[in-house]
Amino acid sequence: MELENIRVRVTESIKKRKRDGKSPGGKYVSLGYRRLTDEKGESYLAINDKEAKIIRNIYDSYISGMNVIEIARDLNEKNYKTRTNSKFVESSIIRILKNPIYIGKIKLYETDENKRSKRLKLIDGLHKPIISIDIWNNVQAMMNENKIVKRNHENYLFSGKIICYKCGAKMYGVWSGSGKNKRLYYRCHNSYRVKSCNSAAIRVDVVDNILIESLTLLINSSMFMESLNANLVKEVQRYRTKNLNIDTLQVELQSLEKRRQYLTEQFQSGIIEETMFVNSKKLFTERFNYLLNQLKSINNSDYLLNQKTITLIKKDVDIFVNKLSMILHNSKNNIEYKSEVINELVEFIQLDKTGEPRFNIQITQNLFNKMLNNGKNDMYDNLAFTFIINKKK
Repeated sequence: MELENIRVRVTESIKKRKRDGKSPGGKYVSLGYRRLTDEKGESYLAINDKEAKIIRNIYDSYISGMNVIEIARDLNEKNYKTRTNSKFVESSIIRILKNPIYIGKIKLYETDENKRSKRLKLIDGLHKPIISIDIWNNVQAMMNENKIVKRNHENYLFSGKIICYKCGAKMYGVWSGSGKNKRLYYRCHNSYRVKSCNSAAIRVDVVDNILIESLTLLINSSMFMESLNANLVKEVQRYRTKNLNIDTLQVELQSLEKRRQYLTEQFQSGIIEETMFVNSKKLFTERFNYLLNQLKSINNSDYLLNQKTITLIKKDVDIFVNKLSMILHNSKNNIEYKSEVINELVEFIQLDKTGEPRFNIQITQNLFNKMLNNGKNDMYDNLAFTFIINKKK
């Protein structure tokens, strides 16, 4: 009973602080603020200028067209951390975007008279806001609309992949209008956030078709297939070489050579007889030549990869390219799966002033095995590769 009374008193104390516009306390303070103590010993929230820049960046990025996954990735690339010193994830970005503390408000849930439901009330806090009310309202409206229209890579296949030709920033999916007049665009991140770029937005329905066609032509080109094939052969050979213990062979060869030299010195000094010297030298030489020939064989690619294996790799490259082409070019394919494949395949796309794309393609083991019917060929299972292929279409 006493424990329950303590719980009730603590709960009421927290609610009273919130009604007074004060921080409710707790172990952690919301990112962007720090907890200080006044002369009376009362704690209050003050803006942490360094962290407040992160909060403003998150709100500005969302308004400019980045989705929460892209924002989290951008922050992690800059080595920013959450309040608990963790990496940013989708849920942590959403919590920040929905937290009214950043407009100077405190959340308070009040129970109705029948104690059947709770109502959310926003209390004016004593702390200063980090975000303006206009930006807050804009973000909330966008998030509400996003519950109906998902603003992610399903709508924008190349969001975050296209590089602005003017400033080098990434371009993200945005839209304008509504209903029948709604249009999707890729827009330079800098053209909104800091107004430092005046590059024109690109219509998604136009550029997506062009990029899909260009990407399909690229991966079907002999240049791309030869490059991928050569990389795979090299990687398989490297893995097999590693597992043949070349280092061990070389160490034993060096040891044998030293022992053979020592044997010769012992004979020349008259310490051992000629018969023992000749017989021992013969054994050392036979072992040395055996190891040397084995090492030479390992360094010969024909020993590692016979023609049958090389042919199999070439066939797998053909399967990979054909499967990839079908996914990219067939409009009937699952759009979510197509987005997933493009996101893994394309590192970035550099557009020049004429609109000519240069693709940075990355082929990962995961993507390669995925195209080979979930990796039924176990030849690549123990490999961990990522090939970067930078080519024009």
